[in-house]
Amino acid sequence: ELKSTDGSRMATLLVPRDLPADTEQRLRGHVVPALEALVGIARRRDAMQAEVVETAALRRSDDIKTALLRAVSHDLRTPLTAVVAAGHALGADSLTPQERAELSTAVVEEGTRLAELVDNLLAMSKLQAGAAEPRSDWVSIEDLVSAAAEGLQGEPVEVRLTIDPDVPDVRADAAQLERAFANLLQNAGRYGGGLPVFVHARRAGGRTGQVLVSIVDRGPGIDPAEQERIFEPFYRGRTAAARAGAGSGLGLAIVKGFVEANGGSI
Repeated sequence: ELKSTDGSRMATLLVPRDLPADTEQRLRGHVVPALEALVGIARRRDAMQAEVVETAALRRSDDIKTALLRAVSHDLRTPLTAVVAAGHALGADSLTPQERAELSTAVVEEGTRLAELVDNLLAMSKLQAGAAEPRSDWVSIEDLVSAAAEGLQGEPVEVRLTIDPDVPDVRADAAQLERAFANLLQNAGRYGGGLPVFVHARRAGGRTGQVLVSIVDRGPGIDPAEQERIFEPFYRGRTAAARAGAGSGLGLAIVKGFVEANGGSI
Protein backbone atom coordinates (compact mmCIF):
# COMPACT_ATOMS: atom_id res chain seq x y z
CA GLU A 1 0.00 0.00 0.00
CA LEU A 2 1.06 3.57 -0.75
CA LYS A 3 0.41 5.84 2.22
CA SER A 4 0.26 9.60 2.62
CA THR A 5 2.20 11.55 5.24
CA ASP A 6 -0.69 11.20 7.69
CA GLY A 7 -0.68 7.41 7.32
CA SER A 8 -3.86 7.06 5.26
CA ARG A 9 -3.90 4.76 2.24
CA MET A 10 -3.56 6.53 -1.12
CA ALA A 11 -3.20 3.61 -3.53
CA THR A 12 -2.21 -0.05 -3.85
CA LEU A 13 0.88 -1.24 -5.74
CA LEU A 14 0.41 -4.68 -7.29
CA VAL A 15 3.53 -6.84 -7.79
CA PRO A 16 4.06 -10.53 -8.59
CA ARG A 17 3.68 -12.83 -5.56
CA ASP A 18 6.93 -14.72 -6.11
CA LEU A 19 9.34 -11.78 -6.18
CA PRO A 20 12.86 -12.50 -4.93
CA ALA A 21 13.50 -11.20 -1.42
CA ASP A 22 16.17 -8.69 -2.53
CA THR A 23 13.86 -7.27 -5.21
CA GLU A 24 11.02 -6.90 -2.71
CA GLN A 25 13.40 -5.16 -0.31
CA ARG A 26 14.50 -2.71 -3.00
CA LEU A 27 10.83 -2.03 -3.82
CA ARG A 28 10.02 -1.30 -0.21
CA GLY A 29 13.14 0.79 0.38
CA HIS A 30 13.33 2.84 -2.82
CA VAL A 31 10.40 2.46 -5.22
CA VAL A 32 7.51 2.67 -2.74
CA PRO A 33 8.72 5.90 -1.05
CA ALA A 34 9.25 7.53 -4.46
CA LEU A 35 5.79 6.45 -5.65
CA GLU A 36 4.22 7.69 -2.42
CA ALA A 37 5.84 11.09 -2.98
CA LEU A 38 4.68 11.22 -6.62
CA VAL A 39 1.11 10.13 -5.84
CA GLY A 40 1.01 12.64 -2.97
CA ILE A 41 2.10 15.45 -5.29
CA ALA A 42 -0.46 14.42 -7.91
CA ARG A 43 -3.26 14.36 -5.33
CA ARG A 44 -2.29 17.80 -4.02
CA ARG A 45 -2.18 19.12 -7.57
CA ASP A 46 -5.65 17.72 -8.30
CA ALA A 47 -6.96 19.27 -5.09
CA MET A 48 -5.47 22.64 -6.04
CA GLN A 49 -6.97 22.44 -9.53
CA ALA A 50 -10.38 21.61 -8.04
CA GLU A 51 -10.05 24.62 -5.75
CA VAL A 52 -9.16 26.83 -8.72
CA VAL A 53 -12.21 25.60 -10.67
CA GLU A 54 -14.45 26.09 -7.65
CA THR A 55 -13.02 29.55 -7.04
CA ALA A 56 -13.58 30.50 -10.69
CA ALA A 57 -17.17 29.22 -10.50
CA LEU A 58 -17.78 31.18 -7.30
CA ARG A 59 -16.26 34.28 -8.85
CA ARG A 60 -18.51 33.86 -11.92
CA SER A 61 -21.50 33.42 -9.62
CA ASP A 62 -20.51 36.56 -7.72
CA ASP A 63 -20.17 38.45 -11.01
CA ILE A 64 -23.68 37.41 -12.01
CA LYS A 65 -25.07 38.39 -8.61
CA THR A 66 -23.32 41.76 -8.82
CA ALA A 67 -24.72 42.33 -12.31
CA LEU A 68 -28.18 41.33 -11.11
CA LEU A 69 -28.00 43.76 -8.18
CA ARG A 70 -26.83 46.48 -10.53
CA ALA A 71 -29.70 45.76 -12.91
CA VAL A 72 -32.20 45.71 -10.06
CA SER A 73 -30.85 48.88 -8.46
CA HIS A 74 -31.00 50.86 -11.70
CA ASP A 75 -33.35 49.27 -14.20
CA LEU A 76 -36.03 48.49 -11.64
CA ARG A 77 -35.66 51.70 -9.66
CA THR A 78 -35.89 54.04 -12.68
CA PRO A 79 -39.42 53.06 -13.82
CA LEU A 80 -40.57 52.68 -10.21
CA THR A 81 -39.44 56.22 -9.42
CA ALA A 82 -41.20 57.55 -12.51
CA VAL A 83 -44.43 55.74 -11.64
CA VAL A 84 -44.40 56.99 -8.03
CA ALA A 85 -43.62 60.57 -9.10
CA ALA A 86 -46.37 60.56 -11.73
CA GLY A 87 -48.82 59.03 -9.24
CA HIS A 88 -48.16 61.81 -6.71
CA ALA A 89 -48.49 64.46 -9.40
CA LEU A 90 -51.84 63.06 -10.59
CA GLY A 91 -53.30 63.92 -7.20
CA ALA A 92 -52.83 67.66 -7.74
CA ASP A 93 -56.03 69.67 -8.34
CA SER A 94 -54.25 72.23 -10.52
CA LEU A 95 -53.48 69.84 -13.39
CA THR A 96 -54.84 70.62 -16.82
CA PRO A 97 -56.48 67.78 -18.79
CA GLN A 98 -53.43 67.63 -21.06
CA GLU A 99 -51.01 67.38 -18.13
CA ARG A 100 -53.12 64.67 -16.54
CA ALA A 101 -53.15 62.72 -19.82
CA GLU A 102 -49.36 63.03 -20.14
CA LEU A 103 -48.83 61.78 -16.59
CA SER A 104 -51.22 58.89 -17.17
CA THR A 105 -49.30 57.94 -20.32
CA ALA A 106 -46.03 58.05 -18.36
CA VAL A 107 -47.44 55.69 -15.72
CA VAL A 108 -48.53 53.19 -18.38
CA GLU A 109 -45.23 53.38 -20.29
CA GLU A 110 -43.03 53.01 -17.22
CA GLY A 111 -45.27 50.29 -15.79
CA THR A 112 -44.99 48.39 -19.07
CA ARG A 113 -41.22 48.80 -19.00
CA LEU A 114 -41.14 47.49 -15.44
CA ALA A 115 -43.33 44.50 -16.32
CA GLU A 116 -41.05 43.66 -19.26
CA LEU A 117 -37.98 43.69 -17.02
CA VAL A 118 -39.67 41.46 -14.45
CA ASP A 119 -40.72 39.05 -17.22
CA ASN A 120 -37.12 38.95 -18.49
CA LEU A 121 -35.76 38.26 -15.01
CA LEU A 122 -38.24 35.41 -14.52
CA ALA A 123 -37.49 33.93 -17.94
CA MET A 124 -33.74 34.14 -17.34
CA SER A 125 -34.08 32.49 -13.94
CA LYS A 126 -36.09 29.60 -15.49
CA LEU A 127 -33.47 29.11 -18.21
CA GLN A 128 -30.58 29.08 -15.76
CA ALA A 129 -32.44 26.65 -13.51
CA GLY A 130 -33.17 24.33 -16.45
CA ALA A 131 -36.91 24.76 -15.88
CA ALA A 132 -37.75 26.08 -19.38
CA GLU A 133 -38.60 22.70 -20.89
CA PRO A 134 -40.16 23.33 -24.34
CA ARG A 135 -43.62 22.03 -25.21
CA SER A 136 -42.99 21.16 -28.83
CA ASP A 137 -45.53 21.12 -31.64
CA TRP A 138 -45.48 21.87 -35.37
CA VAL A 139 -45.44 25.64 -35.85
CA SER A 140 -45.17 28.03 -38.77
CA ILE A 141 -42.24 30.45 -38.85
CA GLU A 142 -44.46 33.00 -40.61
CA ASP A 143 -47.05 32.79 -37.84
CA LEU A 144 -44.41 33.09 -35.12
CA VAL A 145 -42.69 36.15 -36.60
CA SER A 146 -46.03 37.83 -37.40
CA ALA A 147 -47.32 37.27 -33.86
CA ALA A 148 -44.04 38.52 -32.39
CA ALA A 149 -44.19 41.69 -34.51
CA GLU A 150 -47.83 42.39 -33.61
CA GLY A 151 -47.18 41.98 -29.88
CA LEU A 152 -44.23 44.39 -29.63
CA GLN A 153 -44.45 47.02 -26.92
CA GLY A 154 -43.24 50.62 -27.15
CA GLU A 155 -42.48 52.43 -30.38
CA PRO A 156 -43.84 50.66 -33.48
CA VAL A 157 -41.40 48.65 -35.57
CA GLU A 158 -41.97 48.16 -39.30
CA VAL A 159 -41.23 44.51 -40.03
CA ARG A 160 -40.93 43.33 -43.64
CA LEU A 161 -41.21 39.56 -43.73
CA THR A 162 -40.43 37.30 -46.68
CA ILE A 163 -40.77 33.51 -46.58
CA ASP A 164 -39.44 31.19 -49.28
CA PRO A 165 -42.22 28.93 -50.63
CA ASP A 166 -40.48 25.70 -49.62
CA VAL A 167 -39.96 26.63 -45.95
CA PRO A 168 -41.38 23.82 -43.78
CA ASP A 169 -43.01 24.10 -40.39
CA VAL A 170 -40.69 23.41 -37.46
CA ARG A 171 -41.24 21.42 -34.29
CA ALA A 172 -40.75 23.77 -31.36
CA ASP A 173 -42.39 25.55 -28.44
CA ALA A 174 -44.40 28.33 -30.10
CA ALA A 175 -44.45 30.59 -27.02
CA GLN A 176 -40.68 30.36 -26.51
CA LEU A 177 -39.79 31.03 -30.15
CA GLU A 178 -42.30 33.86 -30.38
CA ARG A 179 -40.63 35.43 -27.34
CA ALA A 180 -37.21 34.98 -28.97
CA PHE A 181 -38.36 36.63 -32.20
CA ALA A 182 -40.03 39.45 -30.25
CA ASN A 183 -36.80 40.21 -28.39
CA LEU A 184 -34.80 40.23 -31.63
CA LEU A 185 -37.30 42.47 -33.41
CA GLN A 186 -37.45 44.83 -30.45
CA ASN A 187 -33.65 45.09 -30.43
CA ALA A 188 -33.58 45.67 -34.18
CA GLY A 189 -36.21 48.40 -33.87
CA ARG A 190 -34.48 50.00 -30.88
CA TYR A 191 -31.12 50.40 -32.64
CA GLY A 192 -32.29 50.52 -36.28
CA GLY A 193 -32.83 54.26 -36.44
CA GLY A 194 -36.54 53.96 -37.21
CA LEU A 195 -35.90 52.13 -40.50
CA PRO A 196 -37.69 48.90 -41.46
CA VAL A 197 -36.48 45.57 -40.08
CA PHE A 198 -36.15 42.83 -42.70
CA VAL A 199 -36.89 39.20 -41.83
CA HIS A 200 -36.24 36.41 -44.32
CA ALA A 201 -36.87 32.70 -43.74
CA ARG A 202 -35.49 29.99 -46.02
CA ARG A 203 -34.73 26.29 -45.94
CA ALA A 204 -31.22 25.78 -44.53
CA GLY A 205 -28.84 23.86 -46.78
CA GLY A 206 -31.59 21.70 -48.22
CA ARG A 207 -31.82 19.66 -45.01
CA THR A 208 -35.32 18.54 -44.08
CA GLY A 209 -36.81 20.47 -41.19
CA GLN A 210 -33.94 22.99 -40.94
CA VAL A 211 -34.92 26.64 -41.36
CA LEU A 212 -32.66 29.70 -41.38
CA VAL A 213 -34.24 32.99 -40.31
CA SER A 214 -32.25 36.19 -40.88
CA ILE A 215 -33.19 39.42 -39.09
CA VAL A 216 -31.51 42.52 -40.54
CA ASP A 217 -31.64 46.10 -39.32
CA ARG A 218 -29.86 49.28 -40.43
CA GLY A 219 -28.35 50.14 -37.05
CA PRO A 220 -24.72 50.97 -36.18
CA GLY A 221 -23.71 47.31 -35.97
CA ILE A 222 -21.85 45.45 -33.22
CA ASP A 223 -18.09 45.43 -32.72
CA PRO A 224 -16.69 41.97 -33.62
CA ALA A 225 -15.08 41.73 -30.18
CA GLU A 226 -18.53 42.04 -28.59
CA GLN A 227 -20.49 39.73 -30.86
CA GLU A 228 -19.99 36.68 -28.64
CA ARG A 229 -20.53 38.51 -25.35
CA ILE A 230 -23.86 40.12 -26.27
CA PHE A 231 -25.60 36.81 -25.54
CA GLU A 232 -24.30 36.75 -21.94
CA PRO A 233 -26.84 37.69 -19.24
CA PHE A 234 -26.66 41.38 -18.24
CA TYR A 235 -23.94 42.20 -20.77
CA ARG A 236 -24.58 45.40 -22.70
CA GLY A 237 -22.36 46.48 -25.57
CA ARG A 238 -20.88 49.95 -25.76
CA THR A 239 -23.57 51.17 -28.15
CA ALA A 240 -26.35 49.84 -25.89
CA ALA A 241 -24.78 51.14 -22.69
CA ALA A 242 -24.49 54.65 -24.15
CA ARG A 243 -28.12 54.76 -25.28
CA ALA A 244 -30.69 56.21 -22.92
CA GLY A 245 -33.57 53.88 -22.15
CA ALA A 246 -31.78 50.79 -23.43
CA GLY A 247 -32.55 47.37 -22.00
CA SER A 248 -30.98 45.55 -19.07
CA GLY A 249 -28.87 43.11 -21.10
CA LEU A 250 -31.23 40.15 -20.71
CA GLY A 251 -33.07 40.15 -24.04
CA LEU A 252 -30.45 38.40 -26.18
CA ALA A 253 -29.53 35.97 -23.40
CA ILE A 254 -33.18 34.89 -23.32
CA VAL A 255 -33.20 34.58 -27.12
CA LYS A 256 -30.16 32.28 -27.01
CA GLY A 257 -31.63 30.24 -24.16
CA PHE A 258 -35.01 29.67 -25.84
CA VAL A 259 -33.54 29.00 -29.30
CA GLU A 260 -31.06 26.43 -27.95
CA ALA A 261 -33.72 24.84 -25.73
CA ASN A 262 -35.62 24.12 -28.96
CA GLY A 263 -32.62 22.57 -30.71
CA GLY A 264 -31.59 25.63 -32.71
CA SER A 265 -28.64 28.01 -32.73
CA ILE A 266 -28.15 31.74 -33.09
